[in-house]
Amino acid sequence: MKAVHNNKYLLVLAVVFILLFGLSQSGGRNNQSGSRRLKDISVFHKYSDYRTQGKNAAIFCSAWGNLELENGVIPLERRVRNGSKRVYRVNASGNCGIMFPLHGWGAFSLQQYHENGYIEFDVRGAAGGENFTVGLRSDTRNVVVNSNVSLASQNIQLTTAWQTVRIPLKAFTANNRPGFNINNILLIEILISSASQFYLSEMYIKSPDNEKQYPVIKVNQTGYELNHEKFALVSSFPGIYNLSANTEFNVINASGQVRFTGRLQAVSRNVDAVSGEIVFKADFSQFNEPGTYSIRITNPQMPDSFKFIIGTSVYNNLFIDSIKYFYLQRQGINIEQRHAGIFARRNLHPNDSRVKKYSQRNDPNAPVFDVSRGWYDAGDFGKYFPPAASAVTDLLLAYEFFPQLFLNNQLNIPESRNGSPDILDEVKWALDMMLKFEDGSSGGFYEVANYEGETIYIIDTNGVTGEGNTKSTNATSWAAGIFAHAYIVYKDIPVHRDFAARCLQAAVRAWSYLERNPNEHTWVSGAGRSYYYDTADTAKVKFLAAAALYRATGEEKYNRFVIDNYRRHNYQREFNAFHVVTIGDLGTGFIHYAMSSNPNPAVIRYFDERFRGFESAILNIYNSNVWPSGLVNWAYFWGSSKPIARIPVELYICNKLLNRDTSKSIELLRNSVHYILGINPLSFSFISGYGENSVKNIYSGIFSYNGIIEIPKGYLAGGANQYEAGFMSNFVSKCYIDIDREWTTNEHAIYWNAAMVLCLAAVIGTAN
Repeated sequence: MKAVHNNKYLLVLAVVFILLFGLSQSGGRNNQSGSRRLKDISVFHKYSDYRTQGKNAAIFCSAWGNLELENGVIPLERRVRNGSKRVYRVNASGNCGIMFPLHGWGAFSLQQYHENGYIEFDVRGAAGGENFTVGLRSDTRNVVVNSNVSLASQNIQLTTAWQTVRIPLKAFTANNRPGFNINNILLIEILISSASQFYLSEMYIKSPDNEKQYPVIKVNQTGYELNHEKFALVSSFPGIYNLSANTEFNVINASGQVRFTGRLQAVSRNVDAVSGEIVFKADFSQFNEPGTYSIRITNPQMPDSFKFIIGTSVYNNLFIDSIKYFYLQRQGINIEQRHAGIFARRNLHPNDSRVKKYSQRNDPNAPVFDVSRGWYDAGDFGKYFPPAASAVTDLLLAYEFFPQLFLNNQLNIPESRNGSPDILDEVKWALDMMLKFEDGSSGGFYEVANYEGETIYIIDTNGVTGEGNTKSTNATSWAAGIFAHAYIVYKDIPVHRDFAARCLQAAVRAWSYLERNPNEHTWVSGAGRSYYYDTADTAKVKFLAAAALYRATGEEKYNRFVIDNYRRHNYQREFNAFHVVTIGDLGTGFIHYAMSSNPNPAVIRYFDERFRGFESAILNIYNSNVWPSGLVNWAYFWGSSKPIARIPVELYICNKLLNRDTSKSIELLRNSVHYILGINPLSFSFISGYGENSVKNIYSGIFSYNGIIEIPKGYLAGGANQYEAGFMSNFVSKCYIDIDREWTTNEHAIYWNAAMVLCLAAVIGTAN
């Protein structure tokens, strides 16, 4: 679903957003009025355009049949006026239809709107008497159902005068269409069966109702470790519950017996901006009795919290399932029942072993390439080199810093019992595919293999010149770094020593390509997609690569590159907590360099200075946040779960390498896991299978189409996204919905799960 598959692209957008709207350093263009009324949803516009341009945004639609179009969309009408509103002309010469995706082919729930909501639009006939049908299309696990309501059925008659029409949402559910799901709406349609002409203005979904109140008592639904801090947050919109500091709460066991009593503490004097709620804390850290519990507040209207456990090893199963995720994302292999249970499947894309370059797609005699193996990137089936390298980096770092947690025969994968920790076998499956992205004649690496329809191609077209066979400077830089990193780890595993040598050779060839090709290739395109990195991005990855190669080989030329370049980066975009949310590629480069055998002291001092400023700002954000994470308010973007998980582990690793105090970063580690597992404004666990109220659906080309209701455990959802899904809530932390067609908030990705594995490894590894 992503046209530009680049995490930093999102960060740049966020920075632009800050500059355009003048956000304060505390971050967040929040709902200053505190209004809870459900937002009006523009049907005619993609939300990401509407949020910045309003009614001036271009119409976003797709049409079929006998319909007049202008640049592929229904045309603006310039003669017929409707005050200051834009008017669109619908001129049909026969059977046709117009589809309005609610927000860029993502899905949305209309459940909160259903009771009293409606679709509202202005309409005028050209001659009068025209009729058409408005439809809602739901798409749930590949079950596509339309529910249609005609104007005539609502006793609406068009005239040559403008009228405002309201069609109740209940009209679409009154016919009880089997499989129709108001909770998973993909698009709105206008269907026309005969020749007619009419005019439309400003179609919205509206409701007079307020946003719903999510469960009030927010707990970590997986559990709490013995002898560590244990707390819940208790929050609601103002005026719903009579909560105050000193309100009594009880920890109750499965039999309803009170095992601990405490009193709420005020967290903030004011309504929290990101949730719209007043928040209190229920601290039960002193309670250390293993068992299964809930929290109860004496109020007949307030349900008990979701269940949780207190005990030892509370995260172990979650840790294993978060790693097992990668086996279930494999391509190039039959996923067998003995390893995957009900999620067994045949190799979905056997043709990945015979792939053409995009520039040669029409040549019947073009050579083919094998890019099989590896992991499907996310909900789609693409294979993107830099994101895969990012995921591999986090998994290898997890192994390096906490090797005691990773065992042979731990994951029940085909390679178990081969004498290697299972996580390294799993990572090798990805590296095997990534090695195939090398151009054997030059040492450069291709950026991506992706699909156009049912056919996969190596994307190799230069986005500037249109020239084919373009290797990516960014991918090649990542190759030099990730294969050097792989060598460092795998060389000490006897069964992988030959593989480690291959990795180092590939890393050296990639660096040689970069030396021979100083003119960067930053943009490749094809198959309707574009993959762009600016020169500042590639410079950071080159720095990472040089640092990893120096760590792997000790050769002076790599050390010299680090020394010559470490001051040349724009540190307003790196190690700046208000512009970026993780230390990113440049930070990973410093980590590699600090782990080398003989780092230059001046480089380490510079790293320390930059890191201390970054950490101080992150901890200030964390300390001022009502919710237990270090995420700045503007950073609820696509994949916001990743920085919540990765920020604290970055702080921990850097503090450890720089011989600084790790206690505050360990506190943030644990609290960030609390957030992800349920102590958040949605009272929701963002990891499938972990919590009573956890992810039940996921945007996935695999699991939306396999006919199985369940999804595997251990999948981390992307999380709240105010930029592409801001119409879902007035409050940025609540712009999320758990439905399988909703890619902007409920997709998964290998690099998000890898960050979660790294975070959990740090939590478990520092438990004592």
